[in-house]
Amino acid sequence: MWKCRAAAEVIVAAIVLAGCSEPRAPVAEPSDPIDAGAYQALRVKVDLARGTRWQLGWGAAYVYDVASESFIRRVPLSGAFFAGARETCLPDMVLRRSGALIVSSNAQPVLWRISPARYEVERFEIALDSDKDRDFGFSGLAWDAQERVLFAVSAVTGTLWRVDLDAATASKVALSSPIHGACGLTLAASRTESEPAVLVAWIRSDNTSRRIVLSPDSTRAEVTSAIISSTPDAAREARGAAR
Repeated sequence: MWKCRAAAEVIVAAIVLAGCSEPRAPVAEPSDPIDAGAYQALRVKVDLARGTRWQLGWGAAYVYDVASESFIRRVPLSGAFFAGARETCLPDMVLRRSGALIVSSNAQPVLWRISPARYEVERFEIALDSDKDRDFGFSGLAWDAQERVLFAVSAVTGTLWRVDLDAATASKVALSSPIHGACGLTLAASRTESEPAVLVAWIRSDNTSRRIVLSPDSTRAEVTSAIISSTPDAAREARGAAR
């Protein structure tokens, strides 16, 4: 087992929940961009550097100006297929420092990348190195510290994947135990470069978190329970205390 981190990661484990409160009843998306605020957002990401807010709908991403709250654009996700059953986890989104948005399908191993300038969309059908006979998508996304590797978790199979987005391939990380029901994923803050990287997954069924301590080559990981349980309310409180 690799050396675990300090209890400060608990705050990070809670923060991930802020973007994971999940409305389960899908609302039809508007055909008229003027009415874009009428749909129900599945996930929300704020790009403070560019003053924009991304909201994920059923088959499209919506962009808003943070300062004015004005609607900017609806960006359709080509060939999008999302699972909407109440017991399933939602698709996820993650931002790069460049402002590019990555969106996952929760029903298929498919990702989309949206450019921050012209809102151009690239669709990636991810080739898996195993579990090819299983039907699942990705319910949580997180970059490593250098944004070289995209990690993706599947709530259905309880698996973690290292994704090479440019090559559209994914390798399964060998876990000490599965992480079924993981509806969110984030990278815990690192204090030193010598410490192993740690991901934090939120488990929707019991509002707790799992710490995923990665091996140096990120091919294996030790899964442990979080120190405290994490609820959406606790996440908001932790985020406020961290400011």
